[in-house]
Amino acid sequence: MCNYLKNMVGYKHNQLRHKSFADIQKLFDKVLKRVNTFVPMDTKKVESSKAKAAGSETRVEESSKRA
Repeated sequence: MCNYLKNMVGYKHNQLRHKSFADIQKLFDKVLKRVNTFVPMDTKKVESSKAKAAGSETRVEESSKRA
């Protein structure tokens, strides 16, 4: 776990040295949860959020007073 946190997340040895195993495990679980909930860019969930964002941008541009 310490090697993963050092190499992948960027923790230094001094940051992990005085922590207990339970604290390191909490950090590792938080990082692993972020990895497991990753959503690839080509999924429907991401595409629908892009469409919503694009729709809100056009509304903002239409309400602008300047050309």
